[in-house]
Amino acid sequence: MKPKIVYKNQPESFKFSEKNLEIAENILKKYPKERKKSAVMPLLYLAQRQNENWIPLAAMKYIAKYLSIPYISVYEVATFYSMYNLSPVGKYFVQVCTTSPCLLRGANQIVEICKSNISPNQNEVSKNKLCSWTEVECLGACVNAPMMQINDSYYEDLDEENTNKIIKSLLEDKPLKSGSYRNRKNTAPENSNNLISALNFARSEAIKRSVQVTIRRKGTAAQEWDGGWDIFSDLDGLGTFTDDGDANLCEVGEDCLLRTFPAIPKGYTLRTGANYATWLSYLPNGSSKSPSLANDTFRLCSPAADTSKSRSIIISTSGRPRTQTGTVSCP
Repeated sequence: MKPKIVYKNQPESFKFSEKNLEIAENILKKYPKERKKSAVMPLLYLAQRQNENWIPLAAMKYIAKYLSIPYISVYEVATFYSMYNLSPVGKYFVQVCTTSPCLLRGANQIVEICKSNISPNQNEVSKNKLCSWTEVECLGACVNAPMMQINDSYYEDLDEENTNKIIKSLLEDKPLKSGSYRNRKNTAPENSNNLISALNFARSEAIKRSVQVTIRRKGTAAQEWDGGWDIFSDLDGLGTFTDDGDANLCEVGEDCLLRTFPAIPKGYTLRTGANYATWLSYLPNGSSKSPSLANDTFRLCSPAADTSKSRSIIISTSGRPRTQTGTVSCP
């Protein structure tokens, strides 16, 4: 990986906005006082979002002072992890996965489209200053290859035609919708693997973002998850998605919809116990949470209600899911 280049034209000062300062204070509450330096990563991420997708040196100094730690301790984190940008990347930052699964399914075409439309070189802002691109390692959506991440959103099941449309929409400041571009029902493997993929995704996002991430079933029937589910950052920890209702999504201080899963195929049933009747969450330490207890079991059945083909998806209090075959009764 090429060393990061620190932008020459640095702003003289940085401080969290009033809204972000409140979020920063809530982040600090999650750590013991003697361990507050561990909050450096979510605070850097917060600063990056506030400063149009990149972190100036002034922000690092501000965070160091805020956490009462040496400046170098913040600098070494910001320069080590690839998710932090030390130079302007534009309003839309395109990260193209070029690991083996995506590469085998045409990631090279996506790279060439970025070179032709955005800039010939990685991490070089487009002429209109709206966009830049880079190659990255696995983004955890191999089943939807090839794919790319634009800011916080995944664009999956891409081909040359729709990638061209997506990139051009960014350059016109009219971004197209995220998600699968193959018009399939799910953006992950079918049925039990689909749910396990969602659970693992939610857990990893909670750890990465240092915030509670919730999976909430669609529909109104308690303990019935057949209609699909949404995954979102849950700032107040109450298991309900809330934002201010305007056109700007994922604003600082409001819940952010990370991924949505539609109904499972007709005839299949997905049920759970009372603990996960409506929602379950993952905490920043990776453990699971629900309105009552932290652990429960999902029960997936085939259209024929064949118990031998049924699946139990069991979630422990540590948050890790596992699957058992033929161990549940079907409705």
